[in-house]
Amino acid sequence: MQKKEIQLGSLVVWNPILTQNGNRNPWSGWVGLVIREIPGTDETKVVSWHVGSEDGKTVVTSNAKRDLRLAYEI
Repeated sequence: MQKKEIQLGSLVVWNPILTQNGNRNPWSGWVGLVIREIPGTDETKVVSWHVGSEDGKTVVTSNAKRDLRLAYEI
């Protein structure tokens, strides 16, 4: 079975779950959708994150591919 790659339309989560000092990242529970890809050395992805708040708030960030993981891999 081939490993799936993060691409436009992928459902992703933040990776790593823990910070450098071993605490849980506050955004590790967010689920996001890749809405744009920026070519370059870090393979930057623009992600629209569902924050999980009652008002349906979303946050848009740019992240290096290495900082993301496919949601189905958790």
